[in-house]
Amino acid sequence: MRELRWQAASKKAVCHRKNQDAWYCEVSKLRRDRGIFVVADGVGSLDAPEIASRMAVSGVRSWWRETEDIGIEGLKALRKALGHIDQSIRDYGSQKGLCLATTLAVLLLDGDQGGILQIGDSKILRQRSRRTEVLTIDHLLEREGLLISCLGNARMGFDVMERYFEVRVKDRFFIGSDGVFSRKRLLAHYAFGQEEAYLKKLREAGEADDLTAIGVEVRNVPV
Repeated sequence: MRELRWQAASKKAVCHRKNQDAWYCEVSKLRRDRGIFVVADGVGSLDAPEIASRMAVSGVRSWWRETEDIGIEGLKALRKALGHIDQSIRDYGSQKGLCLATTLAVLLLDGDQGGILQIGDSKILRQRSRRTEVLTIDHLLEREGLLISCLGNARMGFDVMERYFEVRVKDRFFIGSDGVFSRKRLLAHYAFGQEEAYLKKLREAGEADDLTAIGVEVRNVPV
Protein backbone atom coordinates (compact mmCIF):
# COMPACT_ATOMS: atom_id res chain seq x y z
CA MET A 1 0.00 0.00 0.00
CA ARG A 2 1.28 3.46 -0.91
CA GLU A 3 1.29 6.52 1.28
CA LEU A 4 2.21 10.15 0.66
CA ARG A 5 4.33 12.06 3.16
CA TRP A 6 4.98 15.77 2.88
CA GLN A 7 6.91 18.59 4.55
CA ALA A 8 6.66 22.33 3.87
CA ALA A 9 8.45 25.52 4.85
CA SER A 10 7.97 29.17 3.95
CA LYS A 11 9.96 32.30 4.81
CA LYS A 12 9.04 35.94 4.24
CA ALA A 13 11.56 38.14 2.48
CA VAL A 14 13.33 40.53 4.84
CA CYS A 15 12.25 43.54 2.77
CA HIS A 16 8.55 42.54 2.55
CA ARG A 17 5.83 43.36 5.06
CA LYS A 18 4.00 40.17 4.17
CA ASN A 19 4.92 36.85 2.62
CA GLN A 20 3.93 37.08 -1.04
CA ASP A 21 3.89 33.29 -1.41
CA ALA A 22 1.03 30.98 -0.50
CA TRP A 23 0.92 27.20 -0.30
CA TYR A 24 -1.42 24.31 0.36
CA CYS A 25 -0.96 20.57 0.93
CA GLU A 26 -3.60 17.94 1.61
CA VAL A 27 -3.68 14.15 1.46
CA SER A 28 -7.09 12.64 0.81
CA LYS A 29 -9.01 11.15 3.73
CA LEU A 30 -10.27 8.53 1.28
CA ARG A 31 -6.85 7.30 0.09
CA ARG A 32 -3.45 7.96 1.62
CA ASP A 33 -1.79 7.75 -1.81
CA ARG A 34 -3.87 10.62 -3.22
CA GLY A 35 -2.98 14.24 -2.52
CA ILE A 36 -2.61 17.75 -3.86
CA PHE A 37 0.32 20.12 -3.33
CA VAL A 38 0.29 23.78 -4.37
CA VAL A 39 2.61 26.80 -4.41
CA ALA A 40 1.68 30.29 -5.63
CA ASP A 41 4.06 33.25 -5.82
CA GLY A 42 2.44 36.69 -6.11
CA VAL A 43 4.14 38.99 -8.62
CA GLY A 44 6.00 41.46 -6.41
CA SER A 45 6.36 44.18 -9.05
CA LEU A 46 2.57 44.61 -9.08
CA ASP A 47 -0.01 45.45 -6.40
CA ALA A 48 -0.82 43.31 -3.34
CA PRO A 49 0.99 40.13 -4.47
CA GLU A 50 0.05 38.35 -1.25
CA ILE A 51 -3.64 38.76 -2.13
CA ALA A 52 -3.23 37.28 -5.62
CA SER A 53 -1.31 34.23 -4.37
CA ARG A 54 -3.77 33.55 -1.56
CA MET A 55 -6.76 33.87 -3.86
CA ALA A 56 -5.21 31.33 -6.24
CA VAL A 57 -4.46 28.84 -3.48
CA SER A 58 -7.87 29.34 -1.89
CA GLY A 59 -9.54 28.60 -5.21
CA VAL A 60 -7.59 25.36 -5.66
CA ARG A 61 -8.30 24.34 -2.06
CA SER A 62 -12.04 24.83 -2.56
CA TRP A 63 -11.95 22.79 -5.77
CA TRP A 64 -10.06 19.95 -4.10
CA ARG A 65 -12.35 19.67 -1.10
CA GLU A 66 -15.34 19.38 -3.40
CA THR A 67 -13.81 16.87 -5.83
CA GLU A 68 -11.00 14.91 -4.10
CA ASP A 69 -12.77 11.59 -4.73
CA ILE A 70 -12.25 12.08 -8.50
CA GLY A 71 -8.47 11.75 -8.29
CA ILE A 72 -6.24 12.25 -11.33
CA GLU A 73 -9.24 12.33 -13.66
CA GLY A 74 -10.17 15.65 -12.08
CA LEU A 75 -7.03 17.45 -13.26
CA LYS A 76 -8.68 18.55 -16.51
CA ALA A 77 -11.60 19.90 -14.48
CA LEU A 78 -9.12 21.82 -12.32
CA ARG A 79 -7.57 23.31 -15.43
CA LYS A 80 -11.00 24.61 -16.35
CA ALA A 81 -11.48 25.86 -12.79
CA LEU A 82 -8.23 27.84 -13.09
CA GLY A 83 -10.00 29.97 -15.69
CA HIS A 84 -12.60 30.90 -13.07
CA ILE A 85 -9.88 31.54 -10.47
CA ASP A 86 -8.04 33.74 -12.95
CA GLN A 87 -11.21 35.73 -13.57
CA SER A 88 -11.98 36.09 -9.87
CA ILE A 89 -8.54 37.60 -9.25
CA ARG A 90 -9.02 39.98 -12.19
CA ASP A 91 -12.46 41.00 -10.93
CA TYR A 92 -11.13 41.65 -7.43
CA GLY A 93 -8.35 43.78 -8.87
CA SER A 94 -10.81 45.80 -10.95
CA GLN A 95 -13.07 46.39 -7.95
CA LYS A 96 -10.18 47.55 -5.77
CA GLY A 97 -8.24 49.42 -8.45
CA LEU A 98 -5.30 46.98 -8.18
CA CYS A 99 -3.10 45.29 -10.77
CA LEU A 100 -2.65 41.70 -9.56
CA ALA A 101 -0.87 38.58 -10.78
CA THR A 102 0.47 35.30 -9.39
CA THR A 103 2.24 32.16 -10.50
CA LEU A 104 0.83 28.74 -9.62
CA ALA A 105 2.24 25.20 -9.51
CA VAL A 106 -0.07 22.28 -8.71
CA LEU A 107 1.03 18.66 -8.20
CA LEU A 108 -1.71 16.03 -7.97
CA LEU A 109 -0.73 12.45 -7.07
CA ASP A 110 -3.15 9.54 -7.26
CA GLY A 111 -1.71 6.06 -6.72
CA ASP A 112 0.59 5.29 -9.64
CA GLN A 113 -0.53 8.36 -11.60
CA GLY A 114 0.51 11.96 -11.30
CA GLY A 115 -0.29 15.24 -12.97
CA ILE A 116 0.83 18.85 -13.02
CA LEU A 117 -0.78 22.19 -13.77
CA GLN A 118 1.62 25.12 -13.81
CA ILE A 119 1.62 28.75 -14.88
CA GLY A 120 4.48 31.20 -14.38
CA ASP A 121 7.90 30.31 -12.97
CA SER A 122 7.19 28.31 -9.80
CA LYS A 123 8.68 24.88 -10.32
CA ILE A 124 8.15 21.17 -9.64
CA LEU A 125 11.07 18.72 -9.60
CA ARG A 126 11.12 14.95 -9.28
CA GLN A 127 13.91 12.92 -7.70
CA ARG A 128 14.04 9.30 -8.83
CA SER A 129 16.96 6.88 -8.50
CA ARG A 130 19.49 9.67 -7.85
CA ARG A 131 18.26 11.59 -10.90
CA THR A 132 16.58 14.98 -10.56
CA GLU A 133 14.25 16.11 -13.34
CA VAL A 134 12.46 19.44 -13.74
CA LEU A 135 8.86 18.61 -14.65
CA THR A 136 7.72 22.18 -15.35
CA ILE A 137 8.69 24.95 -17.74
CA ASP A 138 9.21 28.64 -16.99
CA HIS A 139 6.81 31.03 -18.70
CA LEU A 140 9.46 33.72 -19.07
CA LEU A 141 11.10 35.88 -21.69
CA GLU A 142 14.57 34.37 -21.41
CA ARG A 143 16.73 37.48 -21.77
CA GLU A 144 14.54 39.86 -19.79
CA GLY A 145 13.41 37.28 -17.22
CA LEU A 146 9.86 38.68 -17.41
CA LEU A 147 6.76 36.58 -16.85
CA ILE A 148 4.66 36.07 -19.95
CA SER A 149 1.95 33.96 -18.35
CA CYS A 150 0.27 34.10 -14.95
CA LEU A 151 -3.05 34.10 -13.13
CA GLY A 152 -5.12 37.22 -12.55
CA ASN A 153 -3.73 39.68 -15.08
CA ALA A 154 -5.31 40.43 -18.46
CA ARG A 155 -2.11 42.00 -19.78
CA MET A 156 -0.20 38.73 -19.48
CA GLY A 157 -0.95 35.41 -21.13
CA PHE A 158 -2.90 32.59 -19.54
CA ASP A 159 -0.94 29.56 -20.74
CA VAL A 160 -1.32 26.59 -18.39
CA MET A 161 1.13 23.70 -18.65
CA GLU A 162 -0.59 20.32 -18.19
CA ARG A 163 1.45 17.13 -17.81
CA TYR A 164 0.82 13.53 -16.72
CA PHE A 165 3.30 10.86 -15.64
CA GLU A 166 3.76 7.55 -13.85
CA VAL A 167 4.38 7.66 -10.09
CA ARG A 168 6.66 5.09 -8.46
CA VAL A 169 7.33 4.16 -4.86
CA LYS A 170 10.32 6.16 -3.54
CA ASP A 171 9.66 9.05 -5.93
CA ARG A 172 10.24 12.40 -4.30
CA PHE A 173 8.87 15.71 -5.52
CA PHE A 174 10.04 19.21 -4.70
CA ILE A 175 7.75 22.20 -5.33
CA GLY A 176 8.77 25.80 -4.80
CA SER A 177 8.58 29.47 -5.67
CA ASP A 178 11.29 30.68 -8.03
CA GLY A 179 13.72 31.88 -5.34
CA VAL A 180 13.99 28.34 -3.98
CA PHE A 181 15.82 27.28 -7.16
CA SER A 182 18.19 30.24 -7.42
CA ARG A 183 21.25 28.47 -6.03
CA LYS A 184 21.92 25.30 -8.03
CA ARG A 185 24.89 24.38 -5.88
CA LEU A 186 22.66 24.23 -2.79
CA LEU A 187 19.81 22.56 -4.66
CA ALA A 188 22.06 19.58 -5.39
CA HIS A 189 22.19 18.87 -1.65
CA TYR A 190 18.47 19.19 -0.92
CA ALA A 191 16.88 16.13 0.73
CA PHE A 192 13.27 15.38 1.66
CA GLY A 193 12.43 16.50 5.19
CA GLN A 194 15.06 19.25 5.19
CA GLU A 195 12.92 22.02 3.71
CA GLU A 196 13.32 24.41 6.66
CA ALA A 197 17.08 23.91 6.78
CA TYR A 198 17.32 24.33 3.01
CA LEU A 199 15.54 27.69 3.10
CA LYS A 200 17.85 28.81 5.90
CA LYS A 201 20.87 27.96 3.74
CA LEU A 202 19.39 29.90 0.82
CA ARG A 203 18.92 32.94 3.03
CA GLU A 204 22.50 32.66 4.31
CA ALA A 205 23.68 32.44 0.69
CA GLY A 206 22.06 35.79 -0.04
CA GLU A 207 18.67 34.87 -1.53
CA ALA A 208 16.41 37.75 -0.46
CA ASP A 209 13.08 36.73 -2.04
CA ASP A 210 10.13 35.09 -0.32
CA LEU A 211 10.83 31.36 -0.17
CA THR A 212 8.36 28.47 -0.11
CA ALA A 213 9.26 24.81 -0.50
CA ILE A 214 7.19 21.61 -0.34
CA GLY A 215 8.69 18.14 -0.33
CA VAL A 216 6.58 15.06 -1.10
CA GLU A 217 7.63 11.43 -0.77
CA VAL A 218 5.86 8.30 -2.05
CA ARG A 219 6.26 5.45 0.43
CA ASN A 220 5.29 1.80 0.56
CA VAL A 221 3.69 0.93 3.92
CA PRO A 222 2.43 -2.40 5.32
CA VAL A 223 -1.29 -3.04 4.97
